[in-house]
Amino acid sequence: DCNYNLVFELWRGGVEIPSLDDTMKGIGQSRKDARILTTQVFHAKTITTMARWNVRTLYQTGKKDQVMNEMNKYGIDILGLCEMRWTGSGKIMHNDTTIIYSGNSKEHIRGVGLCLNKICAEALIGWKPINDHILTARLQTRHAKVTIIQVYAPTSTTNDTVKDDFYQILQETLNEIPRHDVKIIMGDLNAQISSDRVGLESTIGPHGIGKSTNDNGERFFTFLQYE
Repeated sequence: DCNYNLVFELWRGGVEIPSLDDTMKGIGQSRKDARILTTQVFHAKTITTMARWNVRTLYQTGKKDQVMNEMNKYGIDILGLCEMRWTGSGKIMHNDTTIIYSGNSKEHIRGVGLCLNKICAEALIGWKPINDHILTARLQTRHAKVTIIQVYAPTSTTNDTVKDDFYQILQETLNEIPRHDVKIIMGDLNAQISSDRVGLESTIGPHGIGKSTNDNGERFFTFLQYE
């Protein structure tokens, strides 16, 4: 299957950011609050770089360091991870990078996560581990809140019930996000999509590389059309 890196919406906008002291208005506003208001994340004058990586596993000595080195090497601000294979959920620090993750409760299988550099971590106002397929994170930007949904879809050999459950929970997760938030879905949908877009021109782009669209691709189309 082709690994699809999916971004439904990417918002970049804003105006020149005032100084930190100019933004601190009113008694009781902390410097942290003001710093969030002046964040450079998804700002018009800066580029926020996002990527996703199916790492196959982070449950192995040295793998986390390898991922962090690659993130720094390519200047990635927000890195989505699939198949971390960590158990449970949590938030940890690795030097200046914040890692949030959501895994299986018992087994070292599947699992998703997000790595945020220092600037993006300061803009993080909340996150929610849904299950070992879905994780959400909410960031405060200069003019809007942005919710990132990091996903790892069931593979093509998984039974239909598990696939149906994944898309149902994904839809429920989207429905719970405030309507005014900018929503970004990224990750590995395990979908094979061909370049044939007839009837789907407003739904997908022209860059499908599969010889044909598989069952996971069709399910993805259905999900997009309802969005």
